[in-house]
Amino acid sequence: MRLTFKLVNSYLNKVKNCRIILLVILLSPKFLLAQIYSGMIIDRDSKEPLVNANIFLAGTLTGTTTNKDGHFELNANGNTSVPLVVSFVGYVTSVFSFIELTSNSVIKLKKEVLEIDEIIVKSDPSGWSRIRMMQVFKEEFLGISFNAQSCKIENEKDIYLFYNSTTETLYANSLNPLVIENKLLNYKITYVLESFQKSDSGVKFKGYSSYKELPFKNEKHKKRVIEQRVETYLGSIMHFMRYLYKDNIYDKDTIYDIDVISSIYAYNNYDASSLSENYFGDLHSTVKMSKNEINNIVIRKYQDLFQLYDSLGNYISNSKILSDTLETRRLCADQEIRILYLGNLSNSYLVPNSGCIEIAKNGYYDPDLISWYGLMSKFRIGDLLPYDYVFKLYEPIKKRYLFE
Repeated sequence: MRLTFKLVNSYLNKVKNCRIILLVILLSPKFLLAQIYSGMIIDRDSKEPLVNANIFLAGTLTGTTTNKDGHFELNANGNTSVPLVVSFVGYVTSVFSFIELTSNSVIKLKKEVLEIDEIIVKSDPSGWSRIRMMQVFKEEFLGISFNAQSCKIENEKDIYLFYNSTTETLYANSLNPLVIENKLLNYKITYVLESFQKSDSGVKFKGYSSYKELPFKNEKHKKRVIEQRVETYLGSIMHFMRYLYKDNIYDKDTIYDIDVISSIYAYNNYDASSLSENYFGDLHSTVKMSKNEINNIVIRKYQDLFQLYDSLGNYISNSKILSDTLETRRLCADQEIRILYLGNLSNSYLVPNSGCIEIAKNGYYDPDLISWYGLMSKFRIGDLLPYDYVFKLYEPIKKRYLFE
């Protein structure tokens, strides 16, 4: 009876939130325009149109190019939270938010100051060989996971590498977008590299990616790719951010609290024969639930089993760090947060560089506002999925989390 009341209360909250969302949509002129970007891209100085300039929503499958007159039109497909990137070889990349552009905008690109000769002049004869620099660059840029090892940069020759032996820092740049094939995830990635540097203090790189799904060879290949994408998604930064976005911080239903989650995973550490056939729970838990109840909860919520802690090891509830406005959800924290993902018991650390960070439904956030450490910090280009990615449960994963 108590759980039923909680579910009804949760439903009423959702109805109220839907009314608010509908009101925002009706009041927003952008939605009346079906979320369409359109305009013309020209050279800032000559005012000549730029043909085949690239326009894409960062980190998505959505992109287009300008026609012979420099015009373009792009449907945001609901991804208005991510930046719109405009790039053209030899010109400075421009980035815009959805609210910054109006219909039929004129975008003026300026020519890139840095020339190829300037990069070559910087060569340090006492530094590393190009083979060594390229190896380090790919390990830090693509990553070292199975996904990353399946990646191939098709235009390595376009990458300019420089190692400063005095500061022991590796730099990388490219005048052309990097074209990367990710075989395991079956994506072609175009990456506009803005900057890259690797030193003893860590790795920093910035850029903008666009994705294209490659054709599947057959049904078996498609199934394998889908499974690999699921495995990649679970426990990722995108997964965590989407979890924060959709969590109902007003829902106090105890079936989702830390005690129950601990009980679920404590079950795996006990001999099943020593437990009741009908109920289970660890010795310290006040919650006892039937296996059928737990399985129903796990099927619905297993992918969201994250626990948050402060630097002293104290549990942090989502309601303590999340806040809502009429249009946005924000993560607000002034300290390091430890993230325990119970799917594989891995630890990651989130350090906010800003008081509050806006989170989008698709998992997007401004990457400059958060520093990552631990497992999530090891996810690089080879482990990223487009923001269009839709997670779907499939049987092998579902069975892994159920209790026999």
